[in-house]
Amino acid sequence: MNRKLAPFALAAALLALGGCVSTHAEWLGTPPAVQPQRIPQEQVRVFQREEDVPQGYEKVAVIWVEGESNAVSNRRLVDAARRKAGFMGANAIVLGHFHEPSTGARILAGVLDVPLQRKTEILAVRVPDGAPTALRAPSPSR
Repeated sequence: MNRKLAPFALAAALLALGGCVSTHAEWLGTPPAVQPQRIPQEQVRVFQREEDVPQGYEKVAVIWVEGESNAVSNRRLVDAARRKAGFMGANAIVLGHFHEPSTGARILAGVLDVPLQRKTEILAVRVPDGAPTALRAPSPSR
């Protein structure tokens, strides 16, 4: 194997063991001085778009999530983001675009026998207490 590719192949192989999912987050704004109250993963709500989040929410962080594309489902990526968001004190996430490996990348990975990554970028937010769980549909105009 090419010496330049060896570290990448090793890292990819280690990540593939057990279908690992990795997360990395960056605070938006100044990180809090004390650890915010953690929210259990099951209580972190999921929104499809930012427009779906109830009014008055606060952006907390951007979370990058990735996992081996053949072993990790989008659902596992979302669950990992919910866990990370809750750890940061966010009680909701807004889904981003899921990036799948291209056909060319899949062919090259097959030749090199290395796994590929499925990735997404997710926004962690804090929705005010008492906010509705879903937006109401606009009333029909007459």
